[in-house]
Amino acid sequence: MHAAQAATAASLAGGMFRGRWAKASPMEQALLSGMATVAGPDGMVTTSDLVAATGRSTPQWSLARRSLIDKGLIESNGRGTLRFTMPTFAEFVREITGIDHLGPGLPAAATPPPCPATPRRPPPAGPNSQTPQPPTH
Repeated sequence: MHAAQAATAASLAGGMFRGRWAKASPMEQALLSGMATVAGPDGMVTTSDLVAATGRSTPQWSLARRSLIDKGLIESNGRGTLRFTMPTFAEFVREITGIDHLGPGLPAAATPPPCPATPRRPPPAGPNSQTPQPPTH
């Protein structure tokens, strides 16, 4: 039985999962990664765990969330919860990204690294910045 499940999971990872992952935008991939970090065994994720794991608020995820729902990769499973629509997709995401599975109920003390798709602005250049400035003559 386990051999058949492993073969099916490998087949999904090699084809359908990889294709769906490749078509996701960087922000969608970040949302899927955040979900995979805190997903329960049934693929269920609370938005509070997602926010704790990624450091991004629910409104910041809204466009990526809507797009992933439209693509059929995730679904809303009631107020404050999301779920992967395909069994073992969370495991696939963890495997290809190398992220850890922290599971549901992320402890407040856990501070995972920021979401990889979080845009970062470079610090402003100026006289007090650490960026070397060209000499003025």
